[in-house]
Amino acid sequence: MSIVQSNHPAFVALQSSCSYDVGDRTSTQYLSDKWIGNSILKDLHLRLYVQSLSPNATVAAMGKWSEGGWSWES
Repeated sequence: MSIVQSNHPAFVALQSSCSYDVGDRTSTQYLSDKWIGNSILKDLHLRLYVQSLSPNATVAAMGKWSEGGWSWES
């Protein structure tokens, strides 16, 4: 099971913790920038960072808005 599936417990916990406005998503790194309080996602979820195929990807590279919601692509 992939962690990016909407029913995965880690994804649900992550989604409920997110509160950063990422703007156009092209300058915010998904795993390396502070966008959950004062924490960096890779520090909170090291396993996710280590297993990522794109650890330095921006939010824009990870998915897109589709049909009124976010669609993860990576």
